[in-house]
Amino acid sequence: MAEPICSIVAEGIIGWLRFEAVKEVGLLWGVNNELAGLQETFMTIKAVLLDAEEKQVHNHQVRTWLGRLEAIISDVDDLKDEFSYEAHRQQAMADSEVMKKVCTFFSTSNQVVFRHKRGHKIKAIKERLIAISDDKPFHLEEKVVTIGREPTHSYVPENEVIGRDRDGMAIMEILLDSNVDENVSVISIVGSGGLGKTTPTQLVYNDDKIKRHFDLRMWVYVSNDFNVKSLVEKIIKSATNRGLENLEMDQLQKLLQKEINGK
Repeated sequence: MAEPICSIVAEGIIGWLRFEAVKEVGLLWGVNNELAGLQETFMTIKAVLLDAEEKQVHNHQVRTWLGRLEAIISDVDDLKDEFSYEAHRQQAMADSEVMKKVCTFFSTSNQVVFRHKRGHKIKAIKERLIAISDDKPFHLEEKVVTIGREPTHSYVPENEVIGRDRDGMAIMEILLDSNVDENVSVISIVGSGGLGKTTPTQLVYNDDKIKRHFDLRMWVYVSNDFNVKSLVEKIIKSATNRGLENLEMDQLQKLLQKEINGK
């Protein structure tokens, strides 16, 4: 069976289009309507992608159709790079008043033309997607792509930080609030897959203020199907940075209490 590459990439693009930072750049460029249309068209095509990828092995027409779609996905990747660059530029301008004045001076006369070009580019991509959607081979069934979650980690790549630092700051304000009386606080970060919930959590976990404020930090990934004993072992391992072997649950919970007591 063929790997659902296009399905996974399409899901990632849809998630990217939902990012708040992307919407902010889209608002700046005046292309949010085009981005919303692009997202809607991708969602329409994604519904039949899994079936298409399964059938392409024995169907040349389906294989050609997927090839056209891959070309568009490549163009969307280029668009993502442009959005990432603009987000970096906006953050640099916000951090430096001199940079803001220089960028504004040199870019004001070109902003209308620039936005016009980006709007046309996104519109052209959407029109190509619509054409592919209308021209899709017959007998493609809608299927749900089920993708197992990748385990998370505490390291945050620099290219994922843009647009998420404000979310991290909001979480840190709650964690560092001296007026909170509870000994144990739970902060839930909820949302559908691809919205970027992990990145602000990574930012908070690695922040120097958090490191100084808390005696102990632990990062543990919990899957949908988990074993309590295994989970406790992971928590202790994260706290002590050493492995555990052949301990019973009672021993584990005593060891865990010892590690977290008073912290």
